[in-house]
Amino acid sequence: MIKVLNIVPPYFDPTPIGWTFSSLLFAISIKRYQFLQLSSTAPNQIINEIKEIIIILNPDDIVANMNYAAADALNIEIGMAKSEFKKQNPECKSVINGRSTTPIEINSNGTTRVFDKQSSILEYSHGAEGEIIILRDVTELNKKEQELQKQNERLDEFVNEVTHDLRGPLTVASGYLELAQLEEDNTEHLNKVKNSHQRMDELIEDARAKARSNQDLNREQLSLAESARTAWKNIDTATVSLKIEDDRTLEADSGQLLRLLENLFRNTVEHGGKNVTVRIESTSSGFFVADTGPGIPEDKRQQIFERNVTFSDQGTGFGLAIVMDIVDEHGWSISVGESEEGGARFEITGIDPTS
Repeated sequence: MIKVLNIVPPYFDPTPIGWTFSSLLFAISIKRYQFLQLSSTAPNQIINEIKEIIIILNPDDIVANMNYAAADALNIEIGMAKSEFKKQNPECKSVINGRSTTPIEINSNGTTRVFDKQSSILEYSHGAEGEIIILRDVTELNKKEQELQKQNERLDEFVNEVTHDLRGPLTVASGYLELAQLEEDNTEHLNKVKNSHQRMDELIEDARAKARSNQDLNREQLSLAESARTAWKNIDTATVSLKIEDDRTLEADSGQLLRLLENLFRNTVEHGGKNVTVRIESTSSGFFVADTGPGIPEDKRQQIFERNVTFSDQGTGFGLAIVMDIVDEHGWSISVGESEEGGARFEITGIDPTS
């Protein structure tokens, strides 16, 4: 245009200078705005094949790219700003906000999945930084960890229950063994030691069966009075007496019924004090075990069947929890109240009256 308008002398040709200046501007523009760095098909195909959710943010916190997994699981699209993403995906605020790696739950297609977050810096030119966000599905891993934690908790409970149940016959055996050592005619004491050892063997076998998860209730017709007398012999009751008012037949697992009665009796021994009488009597729908001890305050009665809950320095917090488990396994019910003498009364109901 300079030459056409005769702004310069006819002998001067500005064309080379114009081309040089234009080429310089093109070079600067290409470098500045990365015109030649076009997205290829191969990288997009690669990230779309990845099962993890991938989100790419540019320096302006705009979604620059994502894969199919992200599109399926989230309300997201290319060009969406961070603020809009948070609005559309409120459960994912920690995903796109900061470097938090706390697992999150995402509800996709009616199914809740658990993801953990990994992120890294994506460097642009001139020091600008974006971010690559990867969400890895850890639902199955998280489920297995929870199952393992529950198994460990059950194992701890199992060990505590076995230890608790074995303590009774072991204490009885130790007491009669001391008596046998002091007396010349020790046959009766040694027989009781033998019985205590047999009871420990039964408890160990029950524990092994429970550990293998193959212990089914072996129901049979049992005498309540006979079972109570047997259970009474298996615990240390030196300062406590037993009174059996009547008898009835009930259908139950003999070993589990013994554990139930042993733990009810041991509860009275540990919490009732000295010179306490335990009374067992049948009812139209079951039976009850009452004592003449101090009783259980009304505000604490709902807690005593929970594990690790005890209101005595001598208690372990497992005896009545074991009782509750046995009652539940048989389909019965148990309640606690006050006896006629002001002590504790445990009543078990739901037992078939015909049994």
